Order: sequence, then structure tokens, then C-alpha cells
Amino acid sequence: QEVSLGYVTPFFCVAMASADQLREVVDRLNAEPFNMQLSLVSFDEKQPLELMEVLNGVLIYLDSDKHKVDLRDETPDAMYHRIGEFLHVVGYRCSYDLEFQQGLVTGSKQVVYPILLWLLQNLQQLKKRAYLAKYCVTFEVPEEFLKDDEMATLFNHYRELQATFKATHSHLEQQVHHSVTPGELKREIQQLDAEKEQLVHKIGAFKQKTANQPGFDELLQVTSALRKQQEEDARISERIREQRMQLDQVEQLHMMTRERYAELIAAQNSEDSSAESMLRHLRNDVGRSRDTLTRLQRDAEEKQKRVMQLDEMLKLPTVTQSDIQRLESDVGAVHDQIAQLERTKAENDTTDSRLTIYKQQVNLVAKKKELAEADLKKAETERETLAAELTQKEKEYEGMKGHKFLNRDEFKQYVNQVREKTQQFKLMKQELSDIRMELHVLDRSAQILQKNDAIVNSHMNEVERSKGIEGYQDTEQEIQDVSAQKAEVDKTKGSYLDQISKTVTDINAQLKDKKATLAPQIKKLRTCRQRFQPVETQYMERREAYQSTKLALDDRLKRLLDEVESLQGDVAVHDQQFHVTQIQSLAVQAQLARAAKEQRCANNEEKWSADFQSLSQLYTSEMQTMEQVSKELRKQRQQVQENHDHHLAQKHMFKELEELISCKLKVAEKEAQSMRQSAEDFRAGYHGTAGVDRFVVSDDH
Repeated sequence: QEVSLGYVTPFFCVAMASADQLREVVDRLNAEPFNMQLSLVSFDEKQPLELMEVLNGVLIYLDSDKHKVDLRDETPDAMYHRIGEFLHVVGYRCSYDLEFQQGLVTGSKQVVYPILLWLLQNLQQLKKRAYLAKYCVTFEVPEEFLKDDEMATLFNHYRELQATFKATHSHLEQQVHHSVTPGELKREIQQLDAEKEQLVHKIGAFKQKTANQPGFDELLQVTSALRKQQEEDARISERIREQRMQLDQVEQLHMMTRERYAELIAAQNSEDSSAESMLRHLRNDVGRSRDTLTRLQRDAEEKQKRVMQLDEMLKLPTVTQSDIQRLESDVGAVHDQIAQLERTKAENDTTDSRLTIYKQQVNLVAKKKELAEADLKKAETERETLAAELTQKEKEYEGMKGHKFLNRDEFKQYVNQVREKTQQFKLMKQELSDIRMELHVLDRSAQILQKNDAIVNSHMNEVERSKGIEGYQDTEQEIQDVSAQKAEVDKTKGSYLDQISKTVTDINAQLKDKKATLAPQIKKLRTCRQRFQPVETQYMERREAYQSTKLALDDRLKRLLDEVESLQGDVAVHDQQFHVTQIQSLAVQAQLARAAKEQRCANNEEKWSADFQSLSQLYTSEMQTMEQVSKELRKQRQQVQENHDHHLAQKHMFKELEELISCKLKVAEKEAQSMRQSAEDFRAGYHGTAGVDRFVVSDDH
């Protein structure tokens, strides 16, 4: 089950995180579900071990079963293997080289910060992928162990369970994706209610309009029958269309099957019916199946997008007749504006013809621009297609090969191999230079010999002509060439036979080694099977006994629980009835006691209170008192109603009087302040006469 992630390309595994990225990491660590209460300074000052503990905490949230370990007790190689394998499984993109390994083991910020940012940005998607990886990542079993029947059966059962889990999870995802929320259901119900009201209103108006028309019922029956027949015709047409589509699919499948059958027959009857040809045919079938799967996935995605668009359209509010009329009026107004603009444009074109040349140039430039944009879109489409193919090939390669994580010993061994190969390369390079020098000398010698050979050949031809055996040298040379070719063929044939015999010997030796290696394990397995059979029999017997006993006890316990629950319900009902009856009894007893006391007071056997003989007299007195109070209140209300206008006018007069007095007070205060200011100004001017020192006695002091 693939989970699509919005990949954020990590800000390279060796680059330091920026301030914004660091702030985002701190904010996400302070939020749910971590709540670490960190600041930028405290997070940046963390030691490598503390930083690795933070990273391990995030990994524990994603997969607690695998990462819940103590980092102090874990070795660096084990820690790198655990974290690196998990990052590779969840799809973290990095080089996984020696520098990355050392940075992760030592808790380097340059390596840990990008990992934290990527994990926190895709937290929920990675949690889901980590959950699926526990069940969907195939556990690899060596081929030699699958030769055992029981082991092969268990592995096949494991693969079947894995496929069942994938199918179940996909079905669950589809159900969750297509489920409707209560809010959407409420909106849909409201929309249906509005449509229902509109329909009821229209039906009522239509009935009122056609109530007095003769023959309308017969016309309604005929139209209803016609509508039903049209719906039936539409259903039949849809069914015919579906059956034709199914027939086309079946015919295509039949043709493909026949072609496949013909290819298999031709492959079996051909001389080249080897395992390689069968494998080639199977690869071609796999390629065709992948193309078909890609096409079907693309069609499914397009249909899914169309369904989502239709869902969005259905979620829109209902369009009423008033909305339609308003939109039609808006469209009419827009058309009028367009007509007005076209008339204005025509007038401008007729009045000003000097712009025609420039308009033609503009049109040409616009066409060129459109062509360039079309070419650009085409190039972008090709680039996206090639990028998608490249990404798919990379995923296929990673799925087949995967990444190999080197520990320190393996890396040292790799470095030693590189050094040996470098030394060997230098030696081979020196040998190559020597061989080239020798080849240069040999080429010069060959040129000299060829010149001499031409002279010797001309002399030999003259001798052959003089002796009457012309062409003898060429014939002898051809015989020597044929002999040399025959010797070379014999040598090649011998080497091929030696290689074949060596290969057969190696295969036999490997088979013997495999048999010798597996022989003790097979013996142990047989012994384990023999010991396992009685244990399994005993286990099954005890399991059946346990299950039968458990079922009986569960049945009995269920009956007892049902009986106890029923009795508890009866007890609660009776208890409630008892309390209700008791309360009613107390109320009746109180009423009876009060009635008996009233009877005794009426018979003058006792008094109800010190002031009244009986309860009726008390009630009569209270009623008279309330009537007297009511009369007093009525009188007061009448007085208030009669004097209300007079009192209201008096209140207004007092308010105006208060405003008048406050105004006079403010005026008097202002006059007093102005008089004090004048006196101060006068004293200041009299005291400040130049050249004379005077002592002034003020009345204020």
C-alpha cells in the first residue's frame, strides 16, 4: 500500500538549517504530540546525544515497537542500521554515504536537522507509512530454505496474508474517503427540504391552475405512463450499453488470450524453445500488463477527479427561480455593454484608420506568442513525462536493488580494495606504456619487412615464371592459412569443451556442498518434526478441552449475568415504587392530621393558635388583611395617576432651576477669577517700576 507524500526535498544532508527551518522544527516539537517546551536557543545548544534523543523521540512516535531503545546502551553501528533502514523504508532522500553515516552516528546538526524537519513536516503520512511497512515490506527468505515443503507453505501463507492485508487496508481507505460527514448530511437534508418545498409549492400552483380544466386527469395518467415508459427505455438502453461494453471487454480478452496461446504454441514448436525465450515472452507479457495497469490507473484518476468535481457541484447551494432571473438580467446587461463597446470600437475604427498597420503587427506578434506558448507547453509536458519516467525507473531500481549500508569494517575493506585496484591500475598503466613503445618498434620493423617482402616476392614471381610454376607461392600461403584457421578452431573447440566440463564439475561440486550443508539441518528438522507431532497432538486435545470448557462457562456466566441484570432492574423498580408510596403516605398522613386538628378546633376542643380558633378563621383573617392592603394600593395608584402630570412638571422646573443656579455659579467663579488675575497684574506692574525699591503690603496677606 503506497502512501502518497508531499515530498519536501531536504535542504541537503550536509547543509546547515536556516533560521526559518530551525524555527519550524522548534514550533512543531513544542506542539502536539511532543510538547517539549523548547526555545530556539535551548534547541540549538543541545549536545549531540540530546539531539539524537529528540530525533529518537520523533521516531518512537512513528514506530514505538522498533525505536523504543536506550541510546546509551546501543552501539553506533546498530543505531545507524536501525535509523538508516527506517529512513530508507519511509522514503527519506539522501546519499546514505560515509559522511551521512558518520554525521548520524555522532549526532551532527548538519545531518539531524534536515531529518527532523522532513519527519515533522510529514508526520501523519510517515506514521501511516511506518504502520504499513511492518506488514507490507516483504521478509526475504533464501531460496535454499524454500526447497522445504513446509517452509514454502508457510511463506506462501505469509504472502497470502500480506495480500489480504493490503486489500483490506485499501478497502478501508476507500470507505473512509467516501464516507459522508454529519455536516454534509445536514446540508444535503436542508437542500432536499428546500427542493421539496419548491416542488410542493409548484405542484400546488399547478393543481390550482388545472383544477377546472376538463380531461386533465386522463391527460395526467397518459403523461405518467409515458414518463414511466421513457424511464424504462432509458434503463434498458443503459443496460444494453453496459452489456455491449462487457461484450467488447470479453472479446478483447478473448483475442489477447488467443494471441497469447498462439505465441506459446509457436514458442514450443520453434527450435529456439529454451528457458531464455520463455523468459523473454514472460517479460513482454509483464511489460504489456504494466502498460495496461498504467492506463487503467490514469483512467481511474481522471474518473475520480470528475467524481470529486461533481461532488463539489452537488455541495453548492440550491439555485432558485429568483437567482436564475437575476443571472439572466445580469447576462442581458453584460450583452448590452458588449454591444455598446463593439459599436464604440467600430466608430473608433472608422474614424482612425492609421492604427491598422500597428494592429496587424500586434496580431502577428500575438500569433507568434501563441505558437511559442504552445511549443513551451509541449516541451514542458515532455519534460514532466520524462521526469515521471525517470522517477519511476529510480523507484523500480531502489525496489529491486535497494541501498546498502556499510559499517566501519566494510568501509575499511572497501578502502583497501580501492587502494589495491589503484596500485594495480598504475602497474597496468606502466605495462601499457611499455607495450605501446614495443608496438611502435614492431610497427617500424613490420614496415621495413614489408618493403623487403615486396622485393623478394617480385624475385620469386620471376623465378616461378622461369620454372613454369607460376602461383605456387600463393597456393602454399593459402594452404598455410587454412591450416592455421583449422588449428585455431580446434583450439577454440578444446577450450569450449574444457570450460563446459569445468562448469559441470563446479555445478556438481556446488550441489554436493549444498546437500552436505543442508543434510544436518534436514536431519534436525526431521527430529524436530517427530518431537513436534506428539506435542501438537497434546496441544490440540487440551485446546479443544479448554475451548469446550470455556464455552460452557461463558454460557453459564452469560445466563447468570442476564439473570442478575434482570433482578437488579426489578429491585430498582420496586425501590422506586416504595419511595414514591412512602412519600405519598407521609403527605396523606399530614393532611389527615391537619383535618383532624381542624375538626377538633371546630368542636371547640382546642384552639389552632393563640389568636385564632381554627384554620378557617386564620385564612378568613388573612384574606381580609389582603383585601385591606389591596384597597390601600388602589388609592395610592389613583393618587399617583392624578398627580403624575403636576409632579412631572415640577420635576422639570426643579431641573431647570438647578441648571440656572449652576450657570450663575460658573459665571460668578469666572468673574472672581478674572478680578484676581487683574489684581495680580496690577501689583506686578506697580512693583516692577524701574529704579525704585518698595515694600508692598497686599490685602490678601
